[in-house]
Amino acid sequence: MYTAASGMDSFTKAISVVSDNVANVNTIGYKANEVLFADLVGASYSTLAGTANRAGTGTTLLAMRSDFTQGPVMSTSNWADVALNGDGYLVMVPPGTATDGITSVAGAAQYYTRDGSLHVDENGFLVNSQGYQAVGYDGTVIQIETDAANPAYSDYYVEADGKIYGMPVDGSEPVQIDEFRVSTFPDQEGLVRQGGNLYVQGPYSGNPIDGTAGADGNGKIMARSLENSNVDMTRELVNMVIYQADFTANTKSITVGKEMFDTINSLVR
Repeated sequence: MYTAASGMDSFTKAISVVSDNVANVNTIGYKANEVLFADLVGASYSTLAGTANRAGTGTTLLAMRSDFTQGPVMSTSNWADVALNGDGYLVMVPPGTATDGITSVAGAAQYYTRDGSLHVDENGFLVNSQGYQAVGYDGTVIQIETDAANPAYSDYYVEADGKIYGMPVDGSEPVQIDEFRVSTFPDQEGLVRQGGNLYVQGPYSGNPIDGTAGADGNGKIMARSLENSNVDMTRELVNMVIYQADFTANTKSITVGKEMFDTINSLVR
């Protein structure tokens, strides 16, 4: 009965992971999670060959890992929406890290994301929907306009190499404003998920390798685009059916165990 209970517990957790994936099927930059199971063993016993072995005592959810394959890319009308076509992450720092005249990110906690849904805030900084500020290649927060009340540019665009350009209001030639920092990791599976489509460096990810888009194997920037969730709904629904069936089978095992226990109990009365 305890063996079956371990199965029920493991498959309950697995169903929760699948449910989370399904709930985030339309979340920009979301990476699907998958579960790994492992067996549990108990007391030793002798085999017919005379060797020692250990009896199985159920299963446990060993680990949860993310599927970092790229999701489909969709086009948008917002110039500040960017998607990375290939490896790498945009770098973000917490809201308020940069203020007017102070844009350095030295000492600030750094977050990494594939969610490039950005906009210019009231202070001219390039931010996401939560107010996290985008970091440029030079280690400062990207500031599109130094005086947001009196814009210097009438329009903006982003090139595949991550360079951001502004079209001056006087009609002169485009001016490079900044350039996205793109970071990769020796082992991205070691990144720690933080919610809000953000990751942080983990003990097994290795240190970030900072670079630019399209250089040293980094993905190129796709402007006016966003990377959708990589959740495969067909696979998730199949997994849901499998885990639910496994859960039900384990409940049957507990029912059979109880019936056997009741039978033995009745014999000793």
